[in-house]
This record gives sequence, structure tokens and C-alpha cells, in this order.
Amino acid sequence: MNRALALALATLALVLAVAVPLAWRGEAPSTAACGSTPCPRRAAATAPPDARPRREFGPLPQGPFPRTRARLEQRALQGDDAAAFRLGEIHLTCPGWTPMPDGVFDQALARLLAHRPDAKLDGLPLADPRTLDWVLQEKRRIDALCEGTAGMPPTARAQGERWIALAAGRGSAEARLAYADMAFREFADAAEMLERADEVARRRDRALAWLNALERAGDARVLAARAKAHRWGVLPRDRVRALAYWLAYRATAAGRALPPATADAYDAQYRKGLDEAGLRRAQALARDIGIAFGRRTTR
Repeated sequence: MNRALALALATLALVLAVAVPLAWRGEAPSTAACGSTPCPRRAAATAPPDARPRREFGPLPQGPFPRTRARLEQRALQGDDAAAFRLGEIHLTCPGWTPMPDGVFDQALARLLAHRPDAKLDGLPLADPRTLDWVLQEKRRIDALCEGTAGMPPTARAQGERWIALAAGRGSAEARLAYADMAFREFADAAEMLERADEVARRRDRALAWLNALERAGDARVLAARAKAHRWGVLPRDRVRALAYWLAYRATAAGRALPPATADAYDAQYRKGLDEAGLRRAQALARDIGIAFGRRTTR
């Protein structure tokens, strides 16, 4: 197989494995994130109710990871949750990453689609401009995150879980949202998860506790986190519940603010494999979830 095409396929696999809704990143949700129901005062706060007082830090250092690592680690240990989260993301995402210029990637994809115009990425038509936009958007994010990490070993993922857990334990909403998705990337396969069942259970309990805390705080992004956890992550696999939580999230202001390419990509993935009866059950459950979430945030 052509090396560029092999790298392109590896990049597609990485995008699919680590892509996260963009609304999980950046600023904490505004009071509009609770949907059509007004949020209570505590839901509009920038941190969960159990978070400790925050020290202010400046912007994160920019540049290749070898150049920024020491500063990121220093700040993370001093209490900078954003630095701890960045370290966790890098260690969990970048093992196996190989740099590939956008132009070479585009050419390899064009060759792939010329031979396989019906090619799909987990059920998404790769030739669809919306899918391509989403893939390129995520590739560029991963490239920026992983700059300078080529050759990082898979064993680095153990450090990633610890950094994410450090930020989440101190109250970072971003880290708590991501933990349920990221905490299991360290395990190579189901056999390793079975072998380390006690550790898997510990991480699952921790992830659920943090998701529950965010839900009590009225953070609508927890609906998207629960959707992904039911589809791919820490919660029992349930396609109907995954789509239901996703639809409930999409009905909130935060969900409506997603870039169209990202929203379309996730809509297609969550609907994949469901028949008409399953779709109807998910839509009905989504309404119930939205009502319950609205009540919870107005208590």
C-alpha cells in the first residue's frame, strides 16, 4: 500500500477514536446552556459546586510538546487545570500519531475516493463534504496538539489518565467531561480491560461520579458526554440511550451552537444501526431526558 495512503488511513482512525464535540472545549457554558429553561445561579457558575477556589494562570505555552512540556508540568502541579488537561490530552491522544501535511493528506484521500467512492468512516460517507470538513477540522486540531510527539510510546497513555484525573479531581469541568471518554484509551483491548478489571471499575466509578456532579451543576454538556459514554465509553453500550442523550443535548443552546459539520457527523454516528422503532424510542426518551434535566437545573 502507498505510504501516504497508509498514513491517511491511520489519521482517519485516529480522528474517529479521539474526536470530541467542540462544545466540550473552551469557555464554560453560559446561562443559555440549560436550554429553554432558565438556569439557576449555581448552574451558571464556571465550575462545579465541589470545585476548589481557582488561582488565575495566563495562556498555555504554545509550541511543540518537547519545548512546552516542562512548563506545562510545572503549571499543572501548581494548580493550573488547563495545563493538566492539556498534558492528559497529549499523552492519551498522541501515541501512534505521525505528522502528515494537509496537502499530502488531501491527495491520499482523493486517491482513496477515486477507487472507493462509497468509502465510509464508521458509517459516514467519506465523500460527503460535511464529513470531509469534520475530518480536516479534527486532523488539524490533533496535529496542533501532537506537534513534536512523533514516536511517543503507547505506555505514555498511563500518564495521560493521571493528568486528566488530577484536573478533574480539582473541579475542572472540561476534564470531568472528557474523563469518561479518555480514561480507557490506555487499555489496548478488551482482554487487557478484563485483566485489569479492578482498575477499570475504579475509573468507571470515578467517571460516573464526575458526570453526576456536572449534571447537578446544570452543565448541559454532560448530556453529550453521557451520549458518547453510552455509544463508545464507560457506560453500558446502548445505542437508543446514546442517541437520546445526544438529541437532548442538541436541543440545548450549547448543542445548537455546534459547528454544522461536527453536528452532522455525530448525528449520523448516533443514528447508525437503529431501525425506525429504535429512532422513535430514542426521540421519546430524549424528550423525557430534556424535561428531567430542565427540572434538575431549576431546583
